[in-house]
Amino acid sequence: MSRTLKILVVDDDLSIIELYRTLFGMPDEDSEVNDTLNSVLSLLGEEEEHQESAYDVTLLSQGLDAVRAAREALDAGEPFSHALIDMRMPPGIDGLETAKYLLKDTPDLDVTFITAYTDYEDEQIQAVLPNGYRMLQKPFTDQQVLGLFDIEDS
Repeated sequence: MSRTLKILVVDDDLSIIELYRTLFGMPDEDSEVNDTLNSVLSLLGEEEEHQESAYDVTLLSQGLDAVRAAREALDAGEPFSHALIDMRMPPGIDGLETAKYLLKDTPDLDVTFITAYTDYEDEQIQAVLPNGYRMLQKPFTDQQVLGLFDIEDS
């Protein structure tokens, strides 16, 4: 039986965040259409149809926000299982530093860097993440991202 994967996504590019939102089937937070539809369904006595998703995704734009969210999730007993991290995220800490802090609290976190550019050599990244990591080049396809998760074995 499969379970929901708890995924942390960190990217400073809001257009990329929107791609992830679409990819994981998340509603637009600012969608007036969703709000209106939910209001109409409520007035009609209908329950909003909620399809169970295989993914519980948190989308953030800065590394320190991701570290805070991961600590909160860990404190709540629901740690993230996967992190998709951009490497360059000005003005804050970069992806490698973000991963270092995340792994300090959650050592078994599955880390994938999804980035167009990196300022590090493989050896430098391996020194910080000795248990391994994956690297996916932007631009990416939906299949490449979803292929990172083996839902059946989770």
